[in-house]
Amino acid sequence: MQGKTSGAKALDTRPIEPWPECRDWLGRIDEEVLGFRRDEHHAFLLGGFASRSVRIERAGRPAGYAYISAEGHIGPLAVVPGADPGAVLEAAVLCALRQQQARQVSMIVPGKADRILAAASGLGLRIDEPFVLLSAKPFGDWRHYLPSNPGFM
Repeated sequence: MQGKTSGAKALDTRPIEPWPECRDWLGRIDEEVLGFRRDEHHAFLLGGFASRSVRIERAGRPAGYAYISAEGHIGPLAVVPGADPGAVLEAAVLCALRQQQARQVSMIVPGKADRILAAASGLGLRIDEPFVLLSAKPFGDWRHYLPSNPGFM
């Protein structure tokens, strides 16, 4: 099943190929965004844990990826640096609502992801449960990544 977002920044959503065919492009995005690969994480999610996984692309090139649960929880979601984070989020939300037919949508949005947070607010989402992550060392570009839950960070 494929979908398109609305507006001038139309993106395509396509199912992510089975593991390991998708390893290279997912790994490149994770390295760009997080500074490391998450191969085992993707293998686990694509092995049946995620209800839906989508490659979000523009003109055949990846703009990001998203995993969407049957209940409408989005995450992890990664946005390729240089892609429009708001458009990638909108594509994932529309996929959850239209293709997954979720009654509600949820996600964890880091405070550093200000453009994603603004887009989520513009789509009518609200902050339900704030939390704080502390780390002794910096890791990841949290402007471009939404974790599925704190345990997967």
